[in-house]
Amino acid sequence: MIDLVWVGIGSVAVDCRYNRYIAPNLPLMTKKIQLLVLAFLPVFALAQLNLDVWQSEEVVDEFGDPTGVLAKSIYCEGVFSNSATSNSDLYARVIEQNDMIIIQLFEYQTPPSVALGLRDATGKIKVKREDATVEEYDAFAMKSGGVYFTQDIGRNFIDLVANGEGEKITVLVREDSFSEYGSAVYRFSLITQSVQ
Repeated sequence: MIDLVWVGIGSVAVDCRYNRYIAPNLPLMTKKIQLLVLAFLPVFALAQLNLDVWQSEEVVDEFGDPTGVLAKSIYCEGVFSNSATSNSDLYARVIEQNDMIIIQLFEYQTPPSVALGLRDATGKIKVKREDATVEEYDAFAMKSGGVYFTQDIGRNFIDLVANGEGEKITVLVREDSFSEYGSAVYRFSLITQSVQ
């Protein structure tokens, strides 16, 4: 089985056939990284985006054919700031499938999704819970874009998002947590999934 992934709409496919992933200064990830092929969705087209609602979508292969695997995703609004702008519009897409979560960040609410660095890197994100407590979670950012949480990196964040009983949390992603070169800050509200 070949797991191919498109990390966002219209971006390049990433071949993830490796049973492990090794990069400088990164821990060994023993679980295959399976990314989702959810391209060609009417994400930013003229169709209205359905915000803050978890939806099931069928994963398709690199040819656009259905695989029979379902993934859940939600679009959220937020803001981002960097050296050129302050509190500009942001869309965040959170995808959950097979014990993995991917966050895609879209500056000015348009594709492509943001890459947080020039190389793959681990870092941390912060989450503010409804009771005002702040928590940090380990994460992995790929140079092709996206912030990833797997069984090996960020398991607690997966548990919160997948089983959070509909709690509204605020997610903060700082580029400088993943790269020495960036200063962008991304903040968005996310409604966690309710256990059914």
